[in-house]
Amino acid sequence: MKNFILFVLLILSFSTYADLIQKVLVERVVDGDTIYINYNKEILKVRLSEIDAPELNQPYGILSKEFLKKTLIYKFVDIHISGKDRYGRQIARIYYQGQDINELMVKEGMAWVYTKYNKDKRLPEIQKEAISRKAGLWSQDKPIQPWKWRNK
Repeated sequence: MKNFILFVLLILSFSTYADLIQKVLVERVVDGDTIYINYNKEILKVRLSEIDAPELNQPYGILSKEFLKKTLIYKFVDIHISGKDRYGRQIARIYYQGQDINELMVKEGMAWVYTKYNKDKRLPEIQKEAISRKAGLWSQDKPIQPWKWRNK
């Protein structure tokens, strides 16, 4: 019995905070990496994980927001929450009709891989492909990463 309890405690210690919430309505798109969803009659602010979209006041910021808005506004999505950030936002991967929207934002050149927080080994390769195609923000000469733009 003692070994069983230790085993259960060991397994629990390896688990991470993760929730899958299915079929929630996107109520608002704030920018290229932040949305509001309606979950159980509660509005939650959700930050797309592992990516960083241009700020609204930087080149491609509005285009990034409009792309995400066109893709998700008033649609039902699935979100895989991996935690909360320091601002209280849910950090999540967003899926619409089975498509990974975080990945789509990078693929279309609407966001950078947020290297500081990225755990998805595919995203840097997807970004390299977007750069080679000069997709979205990669059509600019020397685009500035949002994390550097914010510290200007």
